[in-house]
Amino acid sequence: MTLILMRHAEAEHGRPDQLRVLTDTGRKEAATRAMSMAAHAILPEYVVTSTARRTQETADLVTQTLRVDVPVHTDETLYTGNETDYLLSISRVHESFRTVLLIGHNPTISLLATLFAGYSVPFSPADAVYCRLPVDTWAELALSGSDRVEVLHL
Repeated sequence: MTLILMRHAEAEHGRPDQLRVLTDTGRKEAATRAMSMAAHAILPEYVVTSTARRTQETADLVTQTLRVDVPVHTDETLYTGNETDYLLSISRVHESFRTVLLIGHNPTISLLATLFAGYSVPFSPADAVYCRLPVDTWAELALSGSDRVEVLHL
């Protein structure tokens, strides 16, 4: 299974946090990150985002740039959740989706990537890492933890 962990792209300030939208720079960042995914032949089959507008906008830009029409699931626990909440969200994805893109928030997205990598993985806006996971179903991920994971910074 392949998991792409991505932080939302740069967002504007001055609005309620859930409603913040991407800046022009953020939109460019999201498209650039999508092109990096394409260059590595890593295309999501399913996307999970938080309820925050900036994560959903990042997901839209990534899927449009990649020209993939995939299901996008919004999970409210990703907005304020911790690493366990993120793992539980991923574990609910159907096993038929072999490559999943999760777009979330710092510090949790960085902490989850660090858990998988075994070393500190800081995330700037629109940063992403590819994790090749030694599991056959997403449900196993929540049970098995993160040993033997290959991580590639995109």
